[in-house]
Amino acid sequence: MDPKLVDLLASIGELLANLTDLSAEQLSALTDQLSQAIDALSGSDATDAVVASAGTLADAAEQVAAERSRREALVASASDLVGRARGALRRPTPVPISQVVASAAGRRDPERERPDDAQSDGRVRASLTAGGNPNSPVHGAAALAELAELFAVQHRAARSMKAGSDGERVVVASARWDYPEANDLRRGDADMVSERMDNVVTSMVASGGICRPVNVDYAIPTWANLERPVRDSLPSFQATRGGIHYIAPQPFDMAVFGPAVGIWTAPNDANPGGANTGVNSTRTVTDAVTAVGTTLTSATAAFTYADVGRSVTGGSIPAGATIASVQSGTSVTLSAAATAAANGVAITVSGIGTGPTTKPCIEMNCGTEMEVLVEAITQCVTISNFRARFAPEQLSQALTYVGQAHSVTAEIELLRQMRAFAKHVSGTQLFGYARDSLVTLSLVNAYFRDKYRMSQNTMLRVVLKRWVKDAVRADLTKAAFPYEGGDAYNSLSVPDAAINQWFADRNMVVTWALDSDVADQNFTNQAPGTVANPSALVGWPAVTRMLIFPEGTFQFLDGGQLDLGVVRDSALNAVNKFQIFSESFEGVAPRGFEAVDFSCAFKVNGAAAGTVAPS
Repeated sequence: MDPKLVDLLASIGELLANLTDLSAEQLSALTDQLSQAIDALSGSDATDAVVASAGTLADAAEQVAAERSRREALVASASDLVGRARGALRRPTPVPISQVVASAAGRRDPERERPDDAQSDGRVRASLTAGGNPNSPVHGAAALAELAELFAVQHRAARSMKAGSDGERVVVASARWDYPEANDLRRGDADMVSERMDNVVTSMVASGGICRPVNVDYAIPTWANLERPVRDSLPSFQATRGGIHYIAPQPFDMAVFGPAVGIWTAPNDANPGGANTGVNSTRTVTDAVTAVGTTLTSATAAFTYADVGRSVTGGSIPAGATIASVQSGTSVTLSAAATAAANGVAITVSGIGTGPTTKPCIEMNCGTEMEVLVEAITQCVTISNFRARFAPEQLSQALTYVGQAHSVTAEIELLRQMRAFAKHVSGTQLFGYARDSLVTLSLVNAYFRDKYRMSQNTMLRVVLKRWVKDAVRADLTKAAFPYEGGDAYNSLSVPDAAINQWFADRNMVVTWALDSDVADQNFTNQAPGTVANPSALVGWPAVTRMLIFPEGTFQFLDGGQLDLGVVRDSALNAVNKFQIFSESFEGVAPRGFEAVDFSCAFKVNGAAAGTVAPS
C-alpha cells in the first residue's frame, strides 16, 4: 500500500479517536482526509489490506456523519430553546376594546384620535385587549368604557368565530400592564436591574452591612451529555413498519455441514462401497458417549461418510468394532455393541474406511424466522405557565436533563437486549487491570476467529464503559515496570489513541459506552463525610463487563421520532399548564450468530508477571 496512504489512514485514526472533542475546523479537516483516502483507495488494487482499509474508512465516514448530525441537532435544540424563551416573553400589542365596539357600530373611534397621556410617575397603566379568530369580521380597537360593553363584544366575537377542535386556543380578551422603561426589569441583565432599582428605591443611610438589593444571577450551570455511542456504533435499519422480519443466520457447524463433503478415492471409484477403499486416517476424541448398544456420539468427532468401515477403540467398545454407518456429524452406529454406558470416553477412530457407494450430499432446510418489533422511548414534561414565563433558566435545565434521561434509558435498553442474546462467560483475575483485560481480549478474539474460520480482517466490536480507560491508566501508573509506548509517552501519560490502538492491533474496534444495563458497571454514590471524619473515596466498580461480537451481529432498528412539541388542551389550560412531549421508536435485532458477555473482577493494582507468579 502507498506509504502516503498509510500515513493518511494513521492521521484519520488519531482524529477519529477524539471525534467528539474536535473543533469545527478539525472536523472539516477530517472530512477532507477521508475524501482523499477514499479517492486513493478507489485507484488501488483490491488486496486484503485495501479491502480492510475500505471497511475502516466506511466506519469512519459513518461516525463523522453521526457527529455532524449530533452537532447540528444541538444547534437546532439550542435555537429552539432560545426561540421558546423569547416567545414566552413576547407580549401582544394592546388593542383598546372600544375600537371593536366602534368598528362593529360603523362609527369613528374617538379614543384613537386622542393622544396618549403618558404617565411620568412610574405607575402601572392597565389595558384590556380584545381579539379573536383572524377570520372574524370584528377588528379595530378603542378604550373600554364599561364592563357590560366588554361582554357584548365578547359575545359578538365568539359567534363570529368558526368552531374548532378541543384544545384550540382562541383569544377573546387579554389584559396587560405597561411600565415605563425605567421600571421595566424583564429584559435586562443583573447590572441594568441594579441600576434601575437604584433610581427608584429611596436612598437609605445605614451604620454598616449590606442594606440594598444585591445582584441576582439567574444562570444555572448544567452538565449533561445527550450522546448515544452504543446506538451510533450499530448499523441502522429504517423500521418504517414498526419492526423487522428476517431469517436467523445459521452458524457454521462441521457436524451439520460436514456430511455434505466426502473423499472419493481411486479404489473407491473402481469399487464403490467396497471394503478398504476409503481414506487411511487416525484421530482421537475425549468426549464420546457410549450406551449399552451400538450408538456412539461425540460433539467434537465430526463424523463423515468416510469414517464408515474404520475401527473404533476405547471404553467398553469391543475389540474389532467398526463404524457401520454415520447418522450425523455427532452420531454413528457401531458394528458391535458397547457393554457399558459412560460419558467423557476417550475413543480412537483409525484405519482405512469403506468408501461410499455414492457421493455424500445433505439437503438444505429452511431457516428459523425471526421478528423484532421496536419500542417507544417516551419523554414528557408538564410545565406551569408561571414557571415557563418567569424561570426560563430552570426550564432550560429541566428540558436538558429530561433529554439526557431519554438518552440514558434508550442506551440501557439497547444494551439489555444485546446482552440477552449473548453468551455469559467469566474470567479469573491474575495480574493488573491493563494486562488482564488485554489478555481477555486476545483470548476472545482468537476464539471467534478459530471457531468460525473468520478472516483476520473481520472486525470485532467491543462495548466497554468509558471509565475503563481511566482504570487502565491508573493500573499502568501503579505498575513497577513502566509502560513505554511508541510515541514517547510512558505509564503516567497514556493517551486515548494508544488505548484505541491496542484494540486496533487485534482487529477490534471499541465503543466507549456512557451507560450500562448492569448495576455493577456503574460507580456508587460518594458518601459525603465531614471535615473531622471524612468518608473513604469511592472505589472502582467491582466488576468489568465486555460485550464482544463480530461487526454486524446487532442491527439498530430506527422507527423514527414523534415530536409533538408544546401540547395544550382544555384540561391543561384549566390548571394553567402545558406539556412538552416526544418519543423515539427503536429496537435492536440480533443478525449474527454469537456474542460474548464477559465479566471479571479485574483489579487496579499494577501487577505484572514480574510481581505475581503467573499461572
